[in-house]
Amino acid sequence: VRFLTTRAFLLNVAFAGLGMEAHNVNRSLVLGVLLGGSMMIDASRETLWKMNNSGKSFEEAMESLEKKKARKDKN
Repeated sequence: VRFLTTRAFLLNVAFAGLGMEAHNVNRSLVLGVLLGGSMMIDASRETLWKMNNSGKSFEEAMESLEKKKARKDKN
């Protein structure tokens, strides 16, 4: 929820900046920085989730089960 509100805030600020009377270059720069910041937040959130929830995703759980099955069959 916090992520969505942060992204919404950044987008609202970006679009509010477009309404201000400024040069097009400044508007583009502000929009680019805010959208880039939003992408960084996305990437950081995903990285932190993976660090704190290692082995909890469905794909990782299935991979772990397959490895255990392979070890059992090998013995």
